[in-house]
Amino acid sequence: MKDIQLGKYRKARIWLDELPPMPIGTFENMQCSFSSKNGVGLGLRKAAVELYVPSGVYEYGLLGAEMYYSGNPGLDVELITSEGIGVPYQDSLVGVARDAYWGLPQEYVQAVLKGVSLALSEPALQISGKLTINTTSFSVIGSSELAFTWVARVLIRLFGRASLASRDEFIAQLFEFEL
Repeated sequence: MKDIQLGKYRKARIWLDELPPMPIGTFENMQCSFSSKNGVGLGLRKAAVELYVPSGVYEYGLLGAEMYYSGNPGLDVELITSEGIGVPYQDSLVGVARDAYWGLPQEYVQAVLKGVSLALSEPALQISGKLTINTTSFSVIGSSELAFTWVARVLIRLFGRASLASRDEFIAQLFEFEL
């Protein structure tokens, strides 16, 4: 896990080749397929991105996934959503005084899929296989469609350019492009 200061009180946290420990709960799966360029089949197998951006109230979201690369074109995305609010996420970037919970409500599914689609449209990004987004957190007050579009786009960039993922300057650029 690596904490990243993005300036202007903005913070991010990433996990490379690991995921934060999400508690077991009641979840539903949904599937979606995207066209994409062939990926190389090397790189990250697991990654997660958490983002906190104060703007008005604040923007918050966390997505983590496991990637199974293939040489075939296309990216199949499995997204695991939650029912209800879920278990509080005590160590979130929003802090213990605010309300972050494990899970992803249905209202943010389209925003996550939009972020995936936007990232896949980038010319330099190459990724194909199956991506299972199985670690998520949201805030009742601070999460929005915009926050989950940002986080999904950064997550896909991490997997699509995995050879650069451990470089600090690359990681900072991922977030600056979005904010």
